[in-house]
Amino acid sequence: MLHHPLTDVVAEASRKAPPRSHQQELLLRASAMLAEITRQSHDSATPERVRAKQQLFLASLEACSRRLGARLLEPTFLINAVGEAIGRSELISQSVVSFIQVGLYFFGLDQIERRWPREAVSCSAVHAEHLGLFVGRDGLKAVVARAKAREAEGRPYCLTWHYLNSLRTAVLSYCRKSHDALDHASAGEEMDALASAPLADAAPHERIQLVLEVFQTELTPEQKQIYLAQHAAELQGDAQSPLAELFGMAGTSMDELHPGWAEIATRVGMSEKSAKREYLRALHTLLAGVARKTFGSGPLPVAMVRRIQDALLASIREKDLRLRDHNTGRGMGVLVEKWQVALRFVLASERVSA
Repeated sequence: MLHHPLTDVVAEASRKAPPRSHQQELLLRASAMLAEITRQSHDSATPERVRAKQQLFLASLEACSRRLGARLLEPTFLINAVGEAIGRSELISQSVVSFIQVGLYFFGLDQIERRWPREAVSCSAVHAEHLGLFVGRDGLKAVVARAKAREAEGRPYCLTWHYLNSLRTAVLSYCRKSHDALDHASAGEEMDALASAPLADAAPHERIQLVLEVFQTELTPEQKQIYLAQHAAELQGDAQSPLAELFGMAGTSMDELHPGWAEIATRVGMSEKSAKREYLRALHTLLAGVARKTFGSGPLPVAMVRRIQDALLASIREKDLRLRDHNTGRGMGVLVEKWQVALRFVLASERVSA
């Protein structure tokens, strides 16, 4: 069976890539794309005009391989090499579209984490919607036109840069149109003001009682223990805080709690990953319960709170619980910060009468 030399190189690189990583998934798609285009380019049933495009596409990738060497196997270089090949050949096939859609999806997530970590929740939603338009018929025509224009100018075409610029425009447009409190707050210093603003309207003890009620009735004993252990440092700093009262409810002394995840996991008889997952479940349950008691049992009227709940659920459902302890949109610390802002926002909202 005919196959392109690059197919073997890419397939071998995919086997060496970290299992279930973005790089491996992209290389697997690239290998399948090369195999399919090579097969069709030698199939007499393929129209001659299409075969000419396919051969030009493969020749462009070969030229990139000679120019870049092993760097071609790095995700960004590979995506841009395919983008350049699309521009030169005008080939838009299912396997090509599938490759760039997956490649730009992971590229977009990485860029959001790096450039807009505090707006990661809303930016990720915009990214998913915008990518669908970008790889649509009109979007791909624009890719070909842009690539040809750059080639005519004697300048390289970078598909990733093209997409990042269009994503930035989409995000800014979304933020200008949005009336969601978190979208506006997270764009600047207002985020800090909202997070530190005093709760209004209801008396403090009523708001504490609202959280306590959900904590007492809806969390499992393990979730209570994990949650309190995670917030032990806050308790030490403010004996009069709502957390201090929560601590008393659990019937555990300060000396018995240890904030380290390894110690928490051992204490509740779980793996660290399971303990973190239960912690996120506790956060989701508390936010959902307080929101239900505040806004009623219908759909949540605040988009920001819905997105934070969705972000928590997405992390909980991840098989590998892909959380990182640095300042990224999917990191544990950022998720908890967003949860705190969402909970404060709900508690500051006017309660719905029963």
